[in-house]
Amino acid sequence: MYYTYPAIVHKSEDGSFWAEFVDFHAFSQGATLDELIGNAEEAMTCHLEDELKNGSILPVPSDIRQIRISGDDFATLVHAPATAPAPQHNLPPSMTFAVS
Repeated sequence: MYYTYPAIVHKSEDGSFWAEFVDFHAFSQGATLDELIGNAEEAMTCHLEDELKNGSILPVPSDIRQIRISGDDFATLVHAPATAPAPQHNLPPSMTFAVS
């Protein structure tokens, strides 16, 4: 099982990248896009595990097609394994939105 949430990716002036999740307060960074995505998966996993352990209800993932971006920023979907207890929302953890 995987959780999937959108994040907005930004490029820093030094050429590195950072991302912010749309549906909760978590951030990540990396020197390359590959490093950023790996770090974002880890950050999301830690955040969601903490939320579930504290009894919080996970937010419904935003539809990536509805996210408005400016400049060179872009939205991406981040997937992370569901290593925490079962989610407490009405959507399955594998829910993703198709992008066309």
